Amino acid sequence: MLISMKRTFVILAQCIVIIGCCFGHKGIALPYWESMELYGGQINTLAISSKDSNLIFAGSWSGDGLFKSNDGGEHWESIDYFRNREVFSVFLGGDDQKTVWVAHSMYLTKSEDGGFSWKDCFSSEEERFSYCVVNHPHDSNTAYLGCGGPERSDSGGAIFKSTDGGNNWKKLPLTADH
Repeated sequence: MLISMKRTFVILAQCIVIIGCCFGHKGIALPYWESMELYGGQINTLAISSKDSNLIFAGSWSGDGLFKSNDGGEHWESIDYFRNREVFSVFLGGDDQKTVWVAHSMYLTKSEDGGFSWKDCFSSEEERFSYCVVNHPHDSNTAYLGCGGPERSDSGGAIFKSTDGGNNWKKLPLTADH
């Protein structure tokens, strides 16, 4: 019983140290990481411009949705359009890295000016969640969007492709070759 209690205490102490390091608990030094003080619950996607390393986007699950930093992460602003939305994926594309694709909820939204103005370019008629987006590395008009199943289901996911900058989308065949 005494050995079991000691082992439990050691495991508990290790958990407290790990939690403190991950979440910036006061009294525990964080040599490499520090909290960015963003509200959004879980930050689940990050994108940094390859042309301007000061331009960073962070997407969160609900809360403030999408954040933008123009100074390498020292200061962040919440983008009103994405408040209380689930931002699943952010991708910076185009030759100048000013095209920002954001997969959120059941939509895909795009900015062509580095995140100052936004327009919706995909909305699923089948109620599919938009989970991830990428832009073709050599053709800024071509993008791919990964979605969940119809009617918000966990099965029957799909990939959509646009070759005109997100104005029109075609569902690609997605079958497994077993």
